[in-house]
Formats: sequence, C-alpha cells, structure tokens
Amino acid sequence: MTINNQTYKPTILVVDDAPANVDVLKLLLQDTYVIRPAVSGELALKMAAKSPQPDLILLDVIMPEMDGYEVCSRLKSNPQTKDIPIIFVTAKTEMEDEIKGLELGGVDYITKPIRPQVVLARIKTQIELKQARRELVEKNIRLNDINQQLTTSMDQLSASEERFRNLVQTIPDIVYKIDYEGRFTFLNQSIQRLGYHESDLIGKHFSTIIHASDVEDVSYNKAIDKVKTQEPGGKLKLFDEKRSVDRKTSGLEIRLQPGSDNQSEPDRITESGGAVRFVEVNSSGLYGEHIPLGDLEKIRSYIGTIGVIRDITERKEILVELHKAQNELEDRVQERTAALHASEERFSLAMKGANDGVWDWNLQTDEIYFSPRWKSMLGYGDEELENIPDTWRSRLHPDDHERVIEHKKEYLAGELEKFSIEFRIRHKDGHYIPVLSRGYSVRDEQDNPIRFVGTNIDITERKHIEQQLNQSQKMEALGTLAGGIAHDFNNILGIISGNAELLLLGISTDEETIKNIIKASKRGADLVRQLLTIGHRSQCDEKLFDPEPMIYEALKLMKSTLPSSIKIRTSIHGQTKQVYMDPTQLYQVLINLCTNAGQAMGESGGEMKVALKPVTVRKNDLNLSDIRPGDYLQLVVTDSGPGIAPDVSQRVFEPFYSTKDKGKGSGLGLSVVHSVLKNCNGTVKLESKLGEGSSFFVYLPVAKVKSDKVEDIKGETSIHKGVGRILFVDDEPGFVELGIKMLESLGYSGDGYTNPKEALSSFQQSPDSYDAVITDQIMPELMGNDLTAQIRNIRPDIPVFLCTGYSEKITEKSAKDYGFKNFFLKPLSMADLSKALKEVIGDS
Repeated sequence: MTINNQTYKPTILVVDDAPANVDVLKLLLQDTYVIRPAVSGELALKMAAKSPQPDLILLDVIMPEMDGYEVCSRLKSNPQTKDIPIIFVTAKTEMEDEIKGLELGGVDYITKPIRPQVVLARIKTQIELKQARRELVEKNIRLNDINQQLTTSMDQLSASEERFRNLVQTIPDIVYKIDYEGRFTFLNQSIQRLGYHESDLIGKHFSTIIHASDVEDVSYNKAIDKVKTQEPGGKLKLFDEKRSVDRKTSGLEIRLQPGSDNQSEPDRITESGGAVRFVEVNSSGLYGEHIPLGDLEKIRSYIGTIGVIRDITERKEILVELHKAQNELEDRVQERTAALHASEERFSLAMKGANDGVWDWNLQTDEIYFSPRWKSMLGYGDEELENIPDTWRSRLHPDDHERVIEHKKEYLAGELEKFSIEFRIRHKDGHYIPVLSRGYSVRDEQDNPIRFVGTNIDITERKHIEQQLNQSQKMEALGTLAGGIAHDFNNILGIISGNAELLLLGISTDEETIKNIIKASKRGADLVRQLLTIGHRSQCDEKLFDPEPMIYEALKLMKSTLPSSIKIRTSIHGQTKQVYMDPTQLYQVLINLCTNAGQAMGESGGEMKVALKPVTVRKNDLNLSDIRPGDYLQLVVTDSGPGIAPDVSQRVFEPFYSTKDKGKGSGLGLSVVHSVLKNCNGTVKLESKLGEGSSFFVYLPVAKVKSDKVEDIKGETSIHKGVGRILFVDDEPGFVELGIKMLESLGYSGDGYTNPKEALSSFQQSPDSYDAVITDQIMPELMGNDLTAQIRNIRPDIPVFLCTGYSEKITEKSAKDYGFKNFFLKPLSMADLSKALKEVIGDS
C-alpha cells in the first residue's frame, strides 16, 4: 500500500487467547501486514490505545476473564479507539452471535475454521475503506482552499452571506417530540421551513415526512438484516429503536419529503419521488416510572423520544461536487450566485418570522439600511422614511439621546464587548415606544469597524409586565414597612397632641412647645411623602439627582421597621456626584436590600452596614463584565447574618425564587432590584460565605451632565393631679421631653431617659424612690417588655405602664401577661395619663 508516495504496511492487532490461532493468522498475513498479537482482552485494550494505533483488530469472541463482545464494547466507548475497525474471528456460528457483534460496532464477522482467501479479502476491504476515508478528508481540505479563493473574489456574495450569518445564525434546527408509537406530540416553528405547519403534523407518525424510499430502511426489521461492511466502527442507526433500554439515535442520515408549502429555498437535489431534503437526526428516549398492580417495585418504561433534525442538504451537495471542483469552477460560481438569491430570500423570511426590525450601517460610506419591519414598528410604510442615519438619531427620546450615542461610540471603539441597549424612539403618532437594540460590528484587519448590523425589538409588552411585577413587589414592601410606619406616626402624633394639650389647657405657652408641634408636623408630612413615594404607581420618572439624601431618608424609615436588636451603621462620605434614574426605584432598591438584610439576621439581631462611595470600573474587571467601564457610585448593604449557600447565591435574583416559607414573601424583591439596576445600566453583585454574612454591591452609573399652620383644637378634658416620682422611658427624645412636661403639669416629678439601659441603672440605684414607670416597647438595646421584667425582678409591686406606637407582639391582653399595669397607644393624652396614675397613686 502506498500513502503519500511512501510504502506503508498496515498494522493488525490479533486478539486470541490461543497462541496457535495467533500463529495461523500471523503466518497468513505477515507478508502484507505488521502483526501485533494480544493473548487477552485486557492486553488488547492497552495495545489498541497505544500509539501507533493498529489499522484493524481481529478479535476472538470466546476468551477467559473478558470475552470479545466486552472488549469491542469498551473499545467503541473509548474516544481514542472508537474508530478502529473490528472484525470478529470466532467459532460461534449462530446468527444471534453475529448480530450481537455487529450491534456492538464490529464491521465484519468471520467464523472458524477460517478460509484464507476470505480473510485476506475482507481485511483488504476494510484497510482500503480506511485509506479511502483519509483521501476524502484530503480532498475536502483542497476543496475548502478553493472555496476560500472563491469567497475572496465574490464581494457581493460574501457581504450577503455575512449578513445572513450575523443575523440568522441563532435560528434553531427542527426540534420534535414523539410518543412511544412514533407520533408527533410537539414541533417547533422551524418545521415551517420544510413546508409544513405544526398543526398539520401533530398526532401523525414521523414517517409522514420521511421520503418513501427511506421509510423502511430506518425501521428495526430492515436495519437488523444489514451487514455493515460499508461503515467501519459504526453502529446500527435506527429511527424506531426498540432493542435496548437506553434508546438513542445518533447521526442518522435520512431524506425528508418537503411539504406543499415549502418555500424556504429551491430544492436542488431531486430523486424519483420528487424534491428531497437530506437531514441528520439525533434523538434520545424519554422514560417514565410506574408501579404495576400487585407489585411494589417501580418499572422504568419508554414513553417517547425527543430529538433534533438538522438540514444537511448543503453538506451533501458539497460532497457530490467534491470530485468535480477542479474542472467545474465556473459552474460552481453560477450555483453560488443562485444561492445568493436563495440566501436573501431565507434571510427575509427569517426576519419576518422573528418580527425584528433590521438595520445595516456601512460606516465607511455612512449608508444605512432599515428593513420594512424597522419602519412599520414606528408606524411608517417602507417608502415613508429615508434610509439615512438621521432617521434614527432624530427620533431618539431627548433624555436617551446622549446615552445611546455614547454607548454606540464606546462599542465601536472596542471599550464594550457587546452592543445591547434599551431606549425610547418616537412613533409616527408622537408617542415613544421602548425598544431593545442589539448589534454586531464587522472589522477590518486593523480592527477598525467598517460595518455595523443589528436588530430593534419592540419591548412595550415586556415593559408592561415588568411594571406589573414591580408594583406587586412594591405592595409587598409596603406590607413590610407598615409596622415601622405605624410606630413612627404614633410617635409624631403623640408629640403633636401632647404639646397641643399643654397649650390648650394653658399649662405651657412657651415658644418651644409650639416649635415641637411644628417640627413633629413636618416629620409627619415627610413620613407621608415617603409612603407615597414607595407606593405611588406611575410611569418611570427618570431624572438627575443626588442619591445621598434619599439614602438617609430610607434608612430613617428602615430604623423603625427593623427590630431594635439590629444596629444600622453608615459610611457615606458626602458625595456630590449625581445619577440618572427614577428616584422612586432607587428608594425601592435600598428598602428591598435592607429588608432582606434584616430578615437574614432575624430577631436575634446583628449589625447592618450601609456604605456609599465612588468607584471606577475598568475594562479588565472580570466580575463586572456586564456593565461598561466608567465612573459609578457603589452602594453596599452588608448584614452579619448566617450567609448564603453557593447554590442559593446563583438563584437569588431569579423572579419568584424564595427560600422563605410559603406565604412569607413573593420572591420578587431581589429580582426587582436586579431589573431596576439593569434598566439604568447598573448592576448588583452578591458576595457571601456561610457563617460570615452577606454583602450586596450596587453599581449606579454616574451621570455625565448635575410657614406651617396649626389647627385650633377644642375638647373637654378631665385632669387629675397627683404627687409622686415617675420613671419615663422612650427612645424618642421629643416624646420624653413631652412626657416629662405632662407629668410636671400634673404635679408629678419625672426622670426621663431615651436609653433603656440607663433608665434601668437609675432604677437599680434607688428603686423605692419611684412610684411608677412608663415605658415604650420598641427601643434599641432593650425592649420594653424586657425592661419591665428586670424592673419587676427588683421591685415586683411597682406599677409599669406601656405606652407604644406599634408592636406586632404586644396587645392589650399580652401587655398584662408581660406585667404591665396598663396599656395605651400613642399619642399619649393628659387625660389618659392622669387617669392611669390616679388609679395607682391617687389624687394629691
């Protein structure tokens, strides 16, 4: 044998545990081939994998420890040895044995005693087949060189094919599912390229679309009778696989009959039955489990098949043309010219099916093409808009114009890996529609952009759904904040009504009392504004603003919402940089992250840190590859909770994903955070380790451009004055000041504290000097019920009153269970206070 003008003796691995059989084959073959003997299956596996590999293996079936069937199976499952042709040489003469050997991947089956001429002929056939495959590969390489030369000389054809590759390369193959009888139960829209509609084929057998000549060839009964000398090392390729438990079809090549509506491209290959399409089928079985009546064990049963059909007609055409390439170059140019028109037609149909607006921008000549769909998306006909760049630029929303132009410049300059941006563009009737624009640049040898192609997609419906999800999550956040809002409001109302009573009764007339009322009223107005801000349902209102004041405002609200056992620490360094987004959405991002941190730490408490600082994201920051390089404000919310497991960390931003119990949350909070930041070209990252807490890093792109009335209140009061010393505890300084004034106006002396631990220390020093204690419930470091328990441990007889704005845990009944003498909600009135003290101390 001659390979590349050199004499080559093929190597044959003879595997037989009987040395005499090996000697017979060696004597027969050694003049023509290099013989390598192996006396066991294990040795044969090692020798076959060792370089240089044998060109052919003669394999005995009956061997100790490992028979020939197992050796063949292991050789075919090893990527290194799967392509070596195997001929079984055995004394087993049953047809079932021969079929089994062929099913395992053997190319031939020779029974003993051997006939020398038959053995030599069959070995020669397989060696020549292998050599023919090598030559085919070499010819294919030469054909690729010819095709490269053709591509270089055909500018117009190359441009069209390049547009097709860039814009239609993601169009899927035909995906199908059939039941256990071979009937279609699912088809994707790609079947339309074959001339069928999905509804036409659902419920029909797969053979409906197979070319008549191939229907029987791919059936089980036909294929099992084949002796596969034509495909060394191959497997039986069946569509209707019914031989093994794990059913697979790999690389099955068949012909399909196009439907009557086939217009995807002219079919160039025809058979006696008309036009055909050559395809490759890859599929895998689907299985289910059931328990038969009277049995306890599950049975795994075949229920159908799922697979992919890939059109390989063009590949077949190239193989046909391989032997004629040198002499038929001119004919091939004509064929490729015809293919240009078919490719353009495919491109047009594909874009219509995708419903995307296409644009193609020649950056060297500034010529641009907008597809009819691109124009109809804006309400125009194809002839109503000029194909000039200003058609696009002049219709950008004024607030988006600079951002979009800058994004395009950065992408074409190579600063961004991909061009993908959302913006608003003006419709014919004057309103703006949101679109997602994605593009790809074609560059020359110096990496300069010469062409820019892409698509626009109308995302109005998606935006509407996002707004609905956003509103749903806002309402969930409002429910979480309700307790804190109630607490703050009652504190404010307590200050207002208490000071007002002092004025009304003439107990106090100083200016400070009036200022306290005005100050509390402003706080109430601020709280209402915060509530309306987060709950207001409106269109996105993007604007330039400094986020620092809003962060402080949100943290004030969170302080009332979170358990007092959680301390909030801030690290905000007076930033002057502005961001461009909807302020309400930033407010919502922070509330969601702080609520998430609070829930992670729970009632046991801990520390939450909120930091804000400027950072610069560079092109090589791999963990921030989803945002473009530039200046950002980094907002970090860190908790000291138990941390998040790696498998959960990967899913925390998925919509509706939640580790909470059912009914404890929608799972939208973090997904809304991610969506909000993505829409403003920012991002959020999570860093967490089990046992070490979690940190959420928010990146906000820095923008490149920067007398109250008091109502007259009248009412009847019944005031009872008394004498005694009262301990008054509340974490609200204004409320403590009011409480002391109210006590003093009733004749009592009062010691006021905003720190419950300091109040407890004062009581411990002289417990008998106090006649009663009035305390709030929700306070930092020490809750009201815990303070009461410690006071009553020191002096069980002292009356303790609970005065609180809001608490989920405290009710009128539970207040008495905790040892409170009386329970009343803020605002605290003079009448209620005097009545409560009279009951335990008496009148003066």
